[in-house]
Amino acid sequence: MWDANYVGVWHLDESGSGVLDEFVDSSGTGNHGQGGGGDSGKTLALTTNGQIGNAQDFDGTDDYVTIGTANAVTLSAWVKHDNLIATKERQIELGDDVVLRHAGTGSIGQLDFYVKTNGTARHLRVNGALSNGVRYHVAGTWDGTTLRVFLNGVERDSKTPGGSLGAFSGGNIRDADPTEAMDGIIDEVRISNIARSPDWIAAQHPR
Repeated sequence: MWDANYVGVWHLDESGSGVLDEFVDSSGTGNHGQGGGGDSGKTLALTTNGQIGNAQDFDGTDDYVTIGTANAVTLSAWVKHDNLIATKERQIELGDDVVLRHAGTGSIGQLDFYVKTNGTARHLRVNGALSNGVRYHVAGTWDGTTLRVFLNGVERDSKTPGGSLGAFSGGNIRDADPTEAMDGIIDEVRISNIARSPDWIAAQHPR
């Protein structure tokens, strides 16, 4: 069902308990997730209704799912924010090198996608993209030259910042650092090791 360029597909249907590999990676690559990264001091996300089946409801404080190692250039997920304020809230991160987030410190409701090339964060920011209580399909791609950000299947911005993406390992659904914790629901997280085309991204958001 999933082509060879997927390195992670998480439906997030499970009820997490902090057990290793409890959030199943359906891509076949074995990058299974673990609620709270196995940290017994972290409160686990709650299971709730999602875009497809169940999803995980993150409390904005200390909930996250560790999703293993992936050197990928396409991130996508369905998200619904509960309380957008002037803070940063990470939706998906691969270290600090590839990040999709709400960047409310710049503008409440701003969608921010960035990659780090040559050690510098290269941002694409879309003001007014996100509202409370609304489900959105968010995606970002990097093909080694061009950075693109998408909202509900539509490309909203792009740039060619130059530089190369450094090596990294591991990642999280929602930020493991509570300074950028997301308050809301995340579902159907997908990571690929190629830059998916705009047509491919559009097909992930049925109209």
